[in-house]
Amino acid sequence: MRIASELELPELHPGRAPPDVEIRYRPSARPPLAAADCWLDVIPGRVSVRHENIQFTIEGGRSVVVETRPETPPYDIRVWLLGSVMAALLHQRGYLPVHANVVATGNLVAAAFAGDSGAGKSTLATWFDANGHAVLADDLCAILPASDGTPQLFEGIPRVKLWGDSLTAFGRSSEGFEKVATGLDKFHVPMSRSRKEGSLRPRDLQRVYLLDRAPEGEPFRIVRQSGAEAARDILANAFRWELGQLIQGPRAQFDQCVAVARHAAVFRVRRRWGFDHFEEDARAIERHLAAPLDD
Repeated sequence: MRIASELELPELHPGRAPPDVEIRYRPSARPPLAAADCWLDVIPGRVSVRHENIQFTIEGGRSVVVETRPETPPYDIRVWLLGSVMAALLHQRGYLPVHANVVATGNLVAAAFAGDSGAGKSTLATWFDANGHAVLADDLCAILPASDGTPQLFEGIPRVKLWGDSLTAFGRSSEGFEKVATGLDKFHVPMSRSRKEGSLRPRDLQRVYLLDRAPEGEPFRIVRQSGAEAARDILANAFRWELGQLIQGPRAQFDQCVAVARHAAVFRVRRRWGFDHFEEDARAIERHLAAPLDD
């Protein structure tokens, strides 16, 4: 999508064409809510989300209005705007947003790496980037079927969000990287692709890897999933699936996940936890990614 925004969005590539989405900013004197409070309202064509002292209104998959106090740190706005709010907008546009990063495996082919928060998606994406692979998206992955039903992926934000200990494991300092949000030891780390121009051209989704933690003492494994099990695993990794239920309806999301499982090979990756085995396991994933699929 092409986005025109009244808020600076330094994570995104500059655009040079008419926008698909407009983001407007309205400073507000509205008092902040308690930290534990979060408010949500969904009606056909419109979603309103309020978190602490920031309110977002998403309409028709085409516009977002941001209302907050003028002193709210910009990164506290953007962490929601480019995550949950963008997922709601994608749901409105009929996409399937997935909690995943995307690695290019060919000219117009890609693989998605999904998993819960803390599963190692961003750490693995950083490793792929450092080893010469194109990382097309991190955290939020947008999928839309082509006319023949093939699921297609679109480029996302050319950065990853890394915890401080992951930066340390890569021998890097957090100095010079912007924080993701107030109170988090997590930072925006640009990928190599951030130095290149973005593309709106989709890529076919060939594989989905679901990152999981191997039980203590068990070896690294990659196991292919199939049928309902594969569709269920994809649905479990839908980004803000509860919003998708309200916006698109439960059947639409289920059908989208079944279509992905039907056209793409789905694997569960049980990797060993911690950084002691990380390099070895990442190399094994790289080899698997390069190997041809079995019929």
